[in-house]
Amino acid sequence: MSPTSKLHRFLERITAAPVHTLLLSWIGIVVGWGVLYFFLEMIPGHGLTLDPAIPAFNRLLNSIYFSIVTATTIGYGDITPVGISKIFVSIEAVFAYGIFAIVVTKLVSLRQERAVDEVHRLSHEDMFRNTREGLYIVRKDLDHLIQEVETHGTLCEHSWENLAVAYIQAQAHTQEILNFYQGERYTIDPKRGELLIEAVQRTMHRINQLLTVMNHKHMHWKGHPRSYRELEEFLAILQKIMPLWSDRVGDQRTAIQDIVHIAGGIHEHITNALPHS
Repeated sequence: MSPTSKLHRFLERITAAPVHTLLLSWIGIVVGWGVLYFFLEMIPGHGLTLDPAIPAFNRLLNSIYFSIVTATTIGYGDITPVGISKIFVSIEAVFAYGIFAIVVTKLVSLRQERAVDEVHRLSHEDMFRNTREGLYIVRKDLDHLIQEVETHGTLCEHSWENLAVAYIQAQAHTQEILNFYQGERYTIDPKRGELLIEAVQRTMHRINQLLTVMNHKHMHWKGHPRSYRELEEFLAILQKIMPLWSDRVGDQRTAIQDIVHIAGGIHEHITNALPHS
C-alpha cells in the first residue's frame, strides 16, 4: 500500500471516530506531549524555557500548561521551546488542532443533522395528516353524490365532474401510502398504520356504496368516460401497491385483505354494469 493510501485511510479513521474518542485522543496528546516536554528539559538546550530551580512537579505542570497553550494555538509566549522541542511543538500543534477542528465540525454537523431530521419528521407527520384528511374529503364528496343519486336517481354534469375529481384525489393519496413504509428513520408506527388502513377501507366502502346505489338506480355510470376512466386508474394503483403494502404491515394483513375484498366487490359492480348485448 502506498504512503498516500495509508495517509488517506488514517484520515478516514480519524474523521469517522466518535466525538468522545476524539476528545480523549486530544487530551492524551496534550498530556503526553506535556510529559515529553518535561523530559526534554533533561537535555540541555532542547527543552522549554523553564526555571530549573523550581520543583520538578511544578515544572511538569508548566510543561502540561505549555502543551495546552500549544494545542489550542493560544501561544501566550511566557514559555518558549528551544532546540529539538520545536519539532515536537510543531507536530503537536498540527495533530491537536486538527483533532480539535474535527470535533467542532462533528458537533456542528450533529446539530445540523438533528435540525434536518426534525424537519423531515414534521414533513412526514404533515404527509400522514394530509393523506388521512384528503381521503376524508373524498369520502365527504362521495357521500354527497350518494345522496344525490338516492334523491334524483342520477347525477348532473357538475356532479359527474366532482366524481371524477374525487377518484383523482383518491389516486393521489393512495400513491402516497408506500412512502410511509420506506426508509428506516420515518417508517410509520403501527398505530398510524392502522389509522391509514382504516382511512383507505372507509374510502373503498364509500366507492362501493356509490356504485351499489347507481346500479340499483339503473344508471349508466360507465357511460361517463372521465369518471369511469379515473375509477379504473384508482383500482389499478390500488392493485399495484397492495402486495407491497401487505408485506410491510405485519399483523395488519387481515385489514389489508379486507381492502382487497372491497376492491373485488367494486370490480363485480363494474362487471354487472356492463351493457347487455
